[in-house]
Amino acid sequence: METATHRERADTLQWFHAMDLGAFQTAGRFDLSRRQNVTLLPVFDALSRTDVAGLRCLDIGAMSGLVSFGLARLGASEVVATDALDVASFRLARDVLGYEDTVEYLPRTQFTTLRERLGGRTFDLIVCAGVLYHMLNPFTAVAECRRLLAPGGLLILETAILTGEPEPVMRLNSASERPDPEPYTYWRPSPSAVRGMLRLGSFDVLDEIAIADPPRAAFVGRAVAPDEVSDRTELEQRMHALGLCDESFVLPDAPEIGGDEIPRYSPGDAARVLDTDTYAVDFPYHTDRPENPAGRTRESS
Repeated sequence: METATHRERADTLQWFHAMDLGAFQTAGRFDLSRRQNVTLLPVFDALSRTDVAGLRCLDIGAMSGLVSFGLARLGASEVVATDALDVASFRLARDVLGYEDTVEYLPRTQFTTLRERLGGRTFDLIVCAGVLYHMLNPFTAVAECRRLLAPGGLLILETAILTGEPEPVMRLNSASERPDPEPYTYWRPSPSAVRGMLRLGSFDVLDEIAIADPPRAAFVGRAVAPDEVSDRTELEQRMHALGLCDESFVLPDAPEIGGDEIPRYSPGDAARVLDTDTYAVDFPYHTDRPENPAGRTRESS
């Protein structure tokens, strides 16, 4: 392993995730005075409740690859990582960690090309973090993930959210009186809107985990038949019974699975908000505050 060369290359790159790569640590998304990877805390919590060993996993929007490599370390039988970009920090981290042959990378992949590039494969677990609010048509993410999951599979969907809004609404960021300054943020969905999209897409919502600053949440859904979705409204039941009139998404038939064959998840007692200052993370390669980190943060670039 050419550690010195790796470090030199890492110093030239911008890093989205702060990672402990063994020989050195990397800068993350935020200024180095702040805790790193904080928007992934709800995802880390959800994954700590998931038995990852042996699962076929897909990480959508992988960026520098922290979740992808963590899934591999936790014993996933297959890990595929995708991103809309070809992220140099992902490729370098994969090389340093020795996952070239075990973590497949599909860069420059959008939801519109995802199934084609995957060649008909399905997965037991999909993590889609930090993607939904960047999409002009957010339900596409829910529908495509549902198509790619094996019956009973799990989706961990993490997104920026609209707080203080009990109704299932999405705020158009470009026309908002209180916009998010990030120019690729198009929508801010309320938590009930995300739950509603998941139910409509034939997911049984198992868990909801949030942080307050920045306002984000991860929702855990299990791929089930429409009539197995819990807490459906009367209108949702009618929609499922009639089928959705958008022919691009066909509701699935009842899955033929046994209880021991589906991925195991242990939900919390209720929807909850994690304390970003005190929540203790136990996830492979994550580091809160990297020491002498290689590379640049987004905020310093």
